Amino acid sequence: MSRQRERSQIAQQLAAVEQRLLSRYRDRANIAEDQVREVVTTFKSRLADSRVLSFLPILVERGAVRELERLCNEHAGDDAAEDAESADVAGRAPHDRS
Repeated sequence: MSRQRERSQIAQQLAAVEQRLLSRYRDRANIAEDQVREVVTTFKSRLADSRVLSFLPILVERGAVRELERLCNEHAGDDAAEDAESADVAGRAPHDRS
């Protein structure tokens, strides 16, 4: 396979990775589409000089998922802290929504 053709296939696979991640994180209120794209672009850039291009899509996807999950968890912790603070101000337990 020519290097040009391989790069074209890798580009298609990377586009599919981005679309999968956009779909996966679309329903998470704390992760914007721009963040997903930025994380994918960051990992593509980090790995762009890899010797074996055929592994690039899976490595980008794994790295991006790890980072996006970290961001989700980070935001979830922020939300929990805000809930606890709001509940404390209101004089009720953090998970008491009444």
